[in-house]
Amino acid sequence: MPIPVEQSVAARRRLGLEKTHALDAVSVAAAMTEACYVNQRDTVDMDMTQYRRHRRAHIHAQRDRRYYLPGVMAPVAHNRRKRCDQGDVDSLAEFRKAHPKDVGCLKVKKAVRLYTPNRAKAPAVGGDVWKIGGQRVVVRGVHSKTNLYVPDLKPVTGKVYAAPKDGIRLLWNTGMVVV
Repeated sequence: MPIPVEQSVAARRRLGLEKTHALDAVSVAAAMTEACYVNQRDTVDMDMTQYRRHRRAHIHAQRDRRYYLPGVMAPVAHNRRKRCDQGDVDSLAEFRKAHPKDVGCLKVKKAVRLYTPNRAKAPAVGGDVWKIGGQRVVVRGVHSKTNLYVPDLKPVTGKVYAAPKDGIRLLWNTGMVVV
């Protein structure tokens, strides 16, 4: 049954609760049950963060489609249209504007799908929970192919990375992680 906001606010003020997201739920429950006391002695606030697993993005990832002129080893264009991360390499649309007569001579190498082989070999992905140096930490990603990127270790070790052999993986990324 829905509780009007006014009743929830009144219960929070009556009980002297602080305005936080977690205590909003407590104030709604107090309004429903008409509680006159809330014991917060054993409460623990937990922050949760969502780490995307990027499964679909990795399944559909492709290398660039490349266009070559006969006798030229390097590609003269990548992709039909310019991608965000393409950089200084021309797309086919830009090449067509600059060299309209050469377009008929181009040889095409189709894009190749990347089926996450490197991700399977990675020591960790963002959202994995590890115990490193006696401290529970959440890995944000991989640093220099082999080390775990963990900004929470900076105050402890002075570095933002750790080798996987220095810790124990407690949990794989499940999407929602308690930080």
